[in-house]
Order: sequence, then C-alpha cells, then structure tokens
Amino acid sequence: MTAAFHAEASFGHALEYIRGWTGISLPESKHRPLRDYLAGFDRDATFTDISARLEADPEEQSRFLGIVTINETYFFREHRQFALLRSRILPALAALGRPLSFWSAACATGEEALSLAALGRNFLGRDDFVVHAGDINPAALARCAEGRYGPNSVREDGREFLPLLEPFVTREGQDIVVGEELRRMVRYSPLNLADSTYSGIPDDLDLVLMRNVLMYMSLETRLAIVDRVAAKMVEGGHIFFSSSDVPHLSHPSLALEEVGGVFFFRKTREGAPRDTSAPAARRPAAVPARAAAVRYVEAIGRLRTGSDANALSCYLAGMAAREDEGQAMAIFREAVRLDDEFWPARLKIAFHLESRRDRGAWARAEARAEFAACAGSLEAYLAAGRCDYEFITEGFSARYFLELCRGWTRKLDAQEAAHGPR
Repeated sequence: MTAAFHAEASFGHALEYIRGWTGISLPESKHRPLRDYLAGFDRDATFTDISARLEADPEEQSRFLGIVTINETYFFREHRQFALLRSRILPALAALGRPLSFWSAACATGEEALSLAALGRNFLGRDDFVVHAGDINPAALARCAEGRYGPNSVREDGREFLPLLEPFVTREGQDIVVGEELRRMVRYSPLNLADSTYSGIPDDLDLVLMRNVLMYMSLETRLAIVDRVAAKMVEGGHIFFSSSDVPHLSHPSLALEEVGGVFFFRKTREGAPRDTSAPAARRPAAVPARAAAVRYVEAIGRLRTGSDANALSCYLAGMAAREDEGQAMAIFREAVRLDDEFWPARLKIAFHLESRRDRGAWARAEARAEFAACAGSLEAYLAAGRCDYEFITEGFSARYFLELCRGWTRKLDAQEAAHGPR
C-alpha cells in the first residue's frame, strides 16, 4: 500500500467517522484542515489507531472537533430575525407572564446565545428567562465560559443591535469582554445534535435558534434532529432556522409562518389541521411525501446518461449525488450549461459557493454573481407565469426563492463593501 493510498483511505474513513459521530457531512472548505490533521500522525497509523486515540484522549478529541466543526458565528447574526424577535415574538412571550426557556442550538463560541440574552434582558423587562446553549466542541464552550471576543465577532450584519450589549460588556483593546451579569443568564453544556436524546435541554422551550448547522447534514439527519427539537418545544413555541435551511425542512407539528419576508416555524398540536389555503411559500410538504420524493429523485437521477439528458434530469442526478459535494456541484453546473435559465440548479451552486466564502473575496464575488444570476432567471420565470419546477421546490413558491436570492445578493454586497478588494 503506497503512502498516498494509505492517506486517502484514512481520509475517507475520517469522513465516515465524522458523519457518524456528529451528523456533519464535512464541507470541502474543511477537507484541507482534516488532511493536514491526519498527516500529523505516523505514516503507518490506520484510522482505527487514530480513532482509538480520539476516544481515549479528551484533549486530542477537542483538537479534532475544533478542526472539523464549523464555528462561524457573530453577535446578532441575521439581523432581520432579531428584528422580528424584538418587534413581535418577545412581546408575545412577555404577555404570557411566566418564566421562559430559550435555546441556542449549536452555539459555537456563544455569540448567538449572548445576543439572545441581551435582547431578552432589554425587551422582556424582566430576568425570569434562561438561555440554554450547547455545542459539541469543548474548545468552543471554553470560549463561552471566558466571554472574551475579538473584532471578528462583530459584523455589519446585526450592527444595529450592538448597543444592547453595551451595559454588559467592557472593552480591552479590540476585545469585547462580556460580564457576569449577562453570562449568568446563559447555561452552557456539551451537546451533540446527532445524539438520540438531549438530556441537558428542558422540555418546555418557548424559542429555539437552530441556525447555520443543519445545512452540513444529510436530509435524514436533519429531519431526525428537527423531530427531537420539536418534541422539546411548548405548543405555540417558535423556532428559527437559517434562511437557506427553511425550504428543506418540515415536521407535522411545526407550521411555517412568514412576517415581513422572515420565515420561521411555530409549534402546533401534533396532527392539528393545517391551513391549506395558505400561500405555497408558507406551506411545508408532509414528511412522508418528502421521503417518497427523495427516493424518486434518487431513482430518476440514475437516468442522466445518454442523449436525452437535460437540465432537469441533471438536477435530479445532482440531488441523488448530494453526499458527494464535488460531484453534485459538477452535475448542477452541467444542468446550467444545458439551460442557462434553469434556476433550481443555479441556486444550489450559489449556496455551495456561499459556503466557501471564507476562501476570500473571489469566493464572495462568485457567490454574489450566482445569486444575482439566479434572481434574474427567477424574475423571468415569474414574469412568464411559469410554475413547471414547483414540484421540486418542496412546496415553496418561486417568489420565496427570488426574495432569498435578492437577500443574499444584498448581504454579499455588504460583505464586499466591508472587506474591500484583496
């Protein structure tokens, strides 16, 4: 066995190990750090040897998780969601007149949990609420306990809410140090979302933020996690996902709602009647139908070869290959080559590029261009009164995706303005 083959075998086993342990299908942006980590072991070490080391050595395990988990976060991320919490959700919760439970799931280094605590402290008008927060990465939780954050924890997105932090923080050079008064409102604990139970999380959650984590997981894992989280929520409780996650999620006891272009789910009684008169953009597909659709996509996707290939069949093949990110993106690009206006494939490419924006200005520019092109295709699609791709958009209208593309174009424009050319 050559050294190159040995290393590649270890890498493949590592990807499977990560997926089985954390539920994460490691994005390509994390492949190089993982390869570098594996290269640090003896050349003859198998991944069985490496995994045994991980399971026996907590420090090594923490180092490994720091490499493979995605800890991108900052204060008041997705400010439109926080604006809705301030204007509508928190006032409704305050009117309940009882202690409240919030949860920041996959909290990473804690900025989201502290943002939620600061918002609650300022707009609930009382202290009888607690923010639960958990993450699989011990190093990230250690940062939460320290409460010290650098300039990267503050972005243009969410800047309007930063004054809410001021009464609770001090400045040490460029660092923000969060004081005990705010940190004591957050209860941090180790948590693996891929586990079957969430023993440290209460069963009466009024509000859940589960953002920018499910996108790295398979559809089956996402639905299992959403099912467990929904069981932890009170009837009438609210859950927010990242905007790119929303079209891919549904649950029989979670009703999709929209206010001012912000989409979220509200917990209803299991099996309660749905409002079938609601616009398609607000009505999620049923879980059994989704599972059947996935099987259909996988079957049809195998028919891509031959002279009959078209943009739609390529798209379906790309969906069937979703566990291999590189292969899926190549197929989606082939779909766009066959039909430049086929926006479903272009949208997949745009989100893939957005997930790689940490590679610099060129990645942000590519993602921004793809979202803008997708918006243009959607505008033409809607202007023509077309609806021929609705069956693959999981119950969401094309207008929803148009607003999504416009929003991401604005966001990436703002990021480019903030970072400048490199």
